[in-house]
Amino acid sequence: MSIGPEWRSNRAGKSEIASLLLAKIVVKVLYGSQYNEMAFIFISLPDAQVTIKGRREMFKKAALNPVHIILMEIFIFALVGVPFAYIFDKRGYFFFLTRNVPQDVVVKSYLWTLYAFLTIIVLFYILRINKRIKIYQARDIVHLPQSKYMLIWLGSFILALLCTVFLFWQSGFSHPFFSALGLDRHLFAVKRIITFQSLNMNVYNAGLKIFASLALTIALFVLRKFWVSALSIMLLLVIATFSLQKSPLAEIVLLLAFIYTLLRKPSYKTVSVLIFSMISIIGIMYFLSGAVSSLTELWHSYTERILYGEFADLPYYFDLFRYERLKFSSILPPYIQSLSGGISPGASRLVIEYTNPQAVSAGIAGFASSIFIGEAYAFWGTAGVIAAPFWVIVNYFIMTYVFTSVQKNVYTVFFFGYLINNLTTALFRGFGYFVFSSIQIIFGFLLYLFIIAYFAGHSKPAVLSVKDTPACN
Repeated sequence: MSIGPEWRSNRAGKSEIASLLLAKIVVKVLYGSQYNEMAFIFISLPDAQVTIKGRREMFKKAALNPVHIILMEIFIFALVGVPFAYIFDKRGYFFFLTRNVPQDVVVKSYLWTLYAFLTIIVLFYILRINKRIKIYQARDIVHLPQSKYMLIWLGSFILALLCTVFLFWQSGFSHPFFSALGLDRHLFAVKRIITFQSLNMNVYNAGLKIFASLALTIALFVLRKFWVSALSIMLLLVIATFSLQKSPLAEIVLLLAFIYTLLRKPSYKTVSVLIFSMISIIGIMYFLSGAVSSLTELWHSYTERILYGEFADLPYYFDLFRYERLKFSSILPPYIQSLSGGISPGASRLVIEYTNPQAVSAGIAGFASSIFIGEAYAFWGTAGVIAAPFWVIVNYFIMTYVFTSVQKNVYTVFFFGYLINNLTTALFRGFGYFVFSSIQIIFGFLLYLFIIAYFAGHSKPAVLSVKDTPACN
């Protein structure tokens, strides 16, 4: 029996209806707040008729959705580090990182961080973004013939391969990672900075985060052929290690986790494997880069990088820009600033010049990216910090509304996961990503297509009325 708003019109027998109602009551009593995730959610979608059996399976397997992964990242990278430092950090590394900032500024930075992320979490549920994503998870994906999936994989793989060839050409037909093996920690860091500055990052990001990732997504989750998956993984590793950074591989694993939670009905076990893979990859990169030489050093590097890495520079934003604000134009990308005749250094660059002038003078300094409220404070002070979480959630809401209102296929699932991953990464990179970046360009294009299709009447978006869905009441 298909379950939807039309179930009453099917003249179901009284005993059948009574059984359903009784089952709902039992589930409500046994599972309490988890009731809304249970089998008896009455929804109807153009491309997905959800059955009672399917909903039972969803409850058993779909314990996670992308919002849970976002919350996990917020907790680990932003919220737990400072309490951990004050209670357990006997080595004092956190206090070494923030040694040039008054402790009251450190505490102030953390309190504003709590405000920002708690506001985002509350708005996730007030705006029912979480509910929309849960309903989207339950929808069936519109599949293509296997032969077409193979063509999509082949096209993505070839495009990623062309990007790889271009990067090889740009590097003098040598791979930077292999040439950097055996260098000590300092020389490896210098090599990484030089390589990063010499690479065409647009080609690198397109090859890694779009073409290679799409090929790997289709290989792992759709085709499921060993040789296709092996080739996809090998090509992705070759591209990712061009930058000599640890974060790209970790970001790809998180991207796969987001896509998996949208594409399938995930379990904690499967997503835990992906997270363990991410941690393992980072560990391998630590050893290969010469950053650590023992498991003890690796453990300390994990705790210091993961727990403190995203927050440690934030107090310097609140200290450096306490009395002087930056021009709004400096939050824009350099190619936009150049249109007005000059390029102003961004907040993250000024912070690294403030915290590590030796690296700057040696030409090996990058940027001191941190939690997004730091950049908001640099431009608009306290008012910017207060308003920033609301603008962040606008980005999440637009993205979720558009993608949960269109057909669910391999393309929309991939780009939905891709944008969720990019937005979540931006939470720990800077507020500028939420103001004007490639993310907003993609949003604008999607909204344009969505509005044109809606008013032209050529397609009717499967917009879910959240308030009319019993599961969301």
